[in-house]
Amino acid sequence: MSTPDSATAPATPDRRAETVPVLGLFDVLVDDAALFPPGNASMQDAVAAHPHHLAGTYGFMVGRFLCPASRIPELAQAWSRPDPLTVGVIADTGLDGLSDVITQIVTDPQLDLGAVEIVLAPGSTPATLEDILAALPEVTGYVELARGQECSPQQDWSAELDAIAAAGREVKFRTGGTSPGAVPAPEELAAFITGCVARRVAFKCTAGLHHAICGVEDEAGNTQHGFLNVLLATQAAVLGEDDEEVVGWLREGSTEVIVHALQAMHEHDARRVRTSFIGFGSCSVTDPVAELTELGLL
Repeated sequence: MSTPDSATAPATPDRRAETVPVLGLFDVLVDDAALFPPGNASMQDAVAAHPHHLAGTYGFMVGRFLCPASRIPELAQAWSRPDPLTVGVIADTGLDGLSDVITQIVTDPQLDLGAVEIVLAPGSTPATLEDILAALPEVTGYVELARGQECSPQQDWSAELDAIAAAGREVKFRTGGTSPGAVPAPEELAAFITGCVARRVAFKCTAGLHHAICGVEDEAGNTQHGFLNVLLATQAAVLGEDDEEVVGWLREGSTEVIVHALQAMHEHDARRVRTSFIGFGSCSVTDPVAELTELGLL
């Protein structure tokens, strides 16, 4: 595996290529997180842009519109189109008031509840996790596992993943942030991926996957993970490769190696990968599209 290289700024896409290297590999890969940092779009701008993303040539890549639970009333007022908006609710207030927010969405014909995402706070007891799992509605429900600068490759999420697997729920992992140490080491992310794959727990990532390929440092000096790296690391885990191989794909910085591996991926393996790695949120939906286009993958 090579060392990460900084990616060249991609061109803006204007069409979808006639041939996708692996059918379905990028379908519904990117949730629209325009309201969240670092983009922090206004509700009006985010709501206005989302239908254009869905209608674009890259619309097949676009997933749910992510919105904090505390801003659902604002969203309901802002969305006035005839087609319902599929919403991924970020439970920013924890369990408090979540049932009321869910009721508001499911009784509003203009909104469609697609998923709920909630953080398991650091130091939470097993009982707290049980309460969260019990409170999640009958839609996709992501529990974000706590991590911080103190986390390491030895971080053990076995109990949490076992409980989430038993409940038939999904899990979420933070892959970045603006503070030093906010980006997990490849070994830590690899341990999370292999733990999910081993238990058949589907996962998504949040924060930090701003580029297709790893190696672009942010202002805090964090070397960013790449979403294509995560796809290939997940493939390695799905195929039963060892930890070194999974970590190696997270560290791989060669455009040529990454593109070749994706183009060589069998369609059956692509389906297995996406069953495990559901996708990630991005405050700019067009950025990953532009980078994939520049790489010749769209």
